[in-house]
Amino acid sequence: LGVFEGNKMLELVELNAGWVYPPHRHQHSTAELSFIAGEGTLTLNGQERPYQKGDRIIVEKGTSHGFQVGAQTLFLSIQSPPIIDPETGKIDIDYR
Repeated sequence: LGVFEGNKMLELVELNAGWVYPPHRHQHSTAELSFIAGEGTLTLNGQERPYQKGDRIIVEKGTSHGFQVGAQTLFLSIQSPPIIDPETGKIDIDYR
């Protein structure tokens, strides 16, 4: 959606029902996830926690996280700084 005041990026993210998105981390970016639709399980640093519409979850920089999607999911991710650098296009993502 764009980069806004304070070097924050707003991104609308859609996750497909039945998919598993493997754990990864963002070394430099913290993200606030606000779930608009869907349900499933979010794994944070190896611990599973359910999510559903209306939940708000903070994923601190360096925190391993992944998704097991039950129902089609849509969330707003407010990132600081942006996970995708708007100037270079470099993506702050690490699957190790």
